[in-house]
Amino acid sequence: MFFALFLVSMVSAASLSYDNVVEPSSINHDDGSFIVTFDLINAGVEDTIDWSTSLTEGDATFTFSSNTVANGVINGPVTKEITATGTFDAHQSGAIEGSFTADPSGAGSDLTIPFSVTIEDSAELLVSDETIPTGETSTELTLTNNGNTPLTNILLTASDDFDVTFSDDGFSLLAGAEETITVSVSEDDLDDFDLGLNSITITATSGSFTGEGQVQIENNNICSATQGSLEVSISDIESVTEFGDDDKWYLFNEINIEVEIENTNNDEKIKDVKLEWGIYDESSNEWIIELDEEDEFDLKDDDEEIVIINFVLSEKELDVDFEDLSGGDYTLYVRAIGDEQEDPEFEVCDFDSDTIEIVVDSDFVIVEDLEMPETVQCGENLEINAELWNIGEDEQDDVLLLVRNSELGISERITVGDIKDFDNEKLTFIIPIPEDAEEGFYNLIFELFDEDNENFENEDDDKSNFVKQIELSGSCAPLSSVDISASLESDSVAGKEMDVEVTLTNRGDETTTYEILINDYDLWASLESVDPESVSLAPGESKKVMITLKPNKDVEGDREFLVQILYNGNINEQRINVPVEPSQGFSLTGSAIGENLKENWFIWLIGALNVILVILIILVAVRVARR
Repeated sequence: MFFALFLVSMVSAASLSYDNVVEPSSINHDDGSFIVTFDLINAGVEDTIDWSTSLTEGDATFTFSSNTVANGVINGPVTKEITATGTFDAHQSGAIEGSFTADPSGAGSDLTIPFSVTIEDSAELLVSDETIPTGETSTELTLTNNGNTPLTNILLTASDDFDVTFSDDGFSLLAGAEETITVSVSEDDLDDFDLGLNSITITATSGSFTGEGQVQIENNNICSATQGSLEVSISDIESVTEFGDDDKWYLFNEINIEVEIENTNNDEKIKDVKLEWGIYDESSNEWIIELDEEDEFDLKDDDEEIVIINFVLSEKELDVDFEDLSGGDYTLYVRAIGDEQEDPEFEVCDFDSDTIEIVVDSDFVIVEDLEMPETVQCGENLEINAELWNIGEDEQDDVLLLVRNSELGISERITVGDIKDFDNEKLTFIIPIPEDAEEGFYNLIFELFDEDNENFENEDDDKSNFVKQIELSGSCAPLSSVDISASLESDSVAGKEMDVEVTLTNRGDETTTYEILINDYDLWASLESVDPESVSLAPGESKKVMITLKPNKDVEGDREFLVQILYNGNINEQRINVPVEPSQGFSLTGSAIGENLKENWFIWLIGALNVILVILIILVAVRVARR
């Protein structure tokens, strides 16, 4: 009986062993977890395994898993791979070691599987980035030991852009610990900071370990000195380029800023007045054009000075690259500083600002610079050097430049090719000048087209067209001092007023006054007005004259009149042809009635019958009344 029971217990007992333990050679303190695998062998019979008595040295928690065994049944005889996943907190050092205990629920013995995983020593010193707001003198800096070894005698230093002091120095940090330090600047130094963010680097050092952070001093006081008797105002902003607007600028716009500086003191003059200007990006707290200084001057008591600031919004002027401009609103600042008295404490300052928009389009190519002779002889070749800029955000393919002038019969297509975003392309090309051209001033029109042969336009629908004037002189046809062209600007109907617009262009080389006379119209029309009756034109200038005629009621078909331009004892003439449509109104002329009868005989017949019927009714009524 005893032997039989012994055999039963032997059959029911699990016989456990292990093999192939795989563990990491080392781990980082902030890995968070690691894995140990091993084979669990059951040479006995089926049994349930409990892992809950597993032990570790160090802060780690394990979970066990395999395809069939996790605090559960293991069949026998069988071999199963067990995966033990340990999770642990950061900043530990040394090793995480212990053993896994497989505790069978039957009569078998416990199985212990030892493990040991080394934690690598590391040190990491973090310094936070902080900002001292405008008007404040200090901020709190956080230093953190993000490694797993203690850091001692931590020293703080700052880059020498400006002076700061620290509330503590030479302290220690345990692994994972942090310390708060106050960083301060002198109140006397606040006036010396540039507008916007002024930055220094804070370096923390412990032995061979270092960490860096940034402290910024925010300064939004464009004028920290006393205003006193100095007053500054932006009186006018003007964009003088073909595209853009006074407060909406594109790259390469030429800008004029008129600034008025006034000394409101009736007794003291202000010496060494210095006017500065710049453009500031409020969103990034950076100058895109640093404060630039104009010439110094003195202001007498109760006097004012007007200063014109002229610049081009180009890469040479900007302190940032084109591609770093995001577009949008920027602030234009002007600031004047001067000495009201010799004592520096009486330095006076005032400023003014205005918001402007800088536009960055997606697709816009412009002619930024044209170099060509101002005067050229007829029959010669005109050499042109051009610099084209893609001031849009997208690369442009197959760009084409068209140069034209209808009066000279010029229409030259220049293939430019591809231009990358915010990049330029330089060209040199020749334009032949006709031998039979007249002397005078001519406008060459430069137009830029994209790969779809469409004229480039910006978001304001400004086309990428540019005009450059040249003078033809020498070996040319005789000079015609004035060009005359005309166009019909209204309906031309007999009996009604019509407007003819005449354009006069001075082709001479001096300012000339032209008198306008109208003749040869009196047989078919009356002259209502000539507005204006005389114009004064500079060389190359054009002006429009409006001529109002009233054709007679019976006029139709093509008619003409003579425009005569008198100047300096000379006369230029040009005949103007206009088509006149017949009057649409009712007419009692014989011809009109005849034409009407032919076209509307049926209506006329019905009308006549109605008249006869009315007369008969009247006659019958009269006879009845007499009876």
